[in-house]
Amino acid sequence: MNTSYLLLPAILMAFSVLMPSADLAGSKDPPGMKRYEGSEIIGYREPKFDEYLLPLGVPTSQSPPKYVKSLAIEGQVSRYAYVAPAGRTATELLRNYKLEFAS
Repeated sequence: MNTSYLLLPAILMAFSVLMPSADLAGSKDPPGMKRYEGSEIIGYREPKFDEYLLPLGVPTSQSPPKYVKSLAIEGQVSRYAYVAPAGRTATELLRNYKLEFAS
């Protein structure tokens, strides 16, 4: 058996353990909002002024996005994208954030 096939997974695992995980450079959590423990910011955008099409009905087109009913809103529209720790389910994350918003 070729030993390079055995060494590659060990090297990759050691590399991933040694490389510290970090948030996207320049990103920060929303004010007053606690992030899910162990999650990382992988996408971040916080312009001072922007617009967003808020879907209020079922989609009728994907490109460009159109809906039966929608509302164009303007103002500070921030976007945050997190990656959760391994082994966490979407249900667990949503319930956690639901409790966080309630408090």
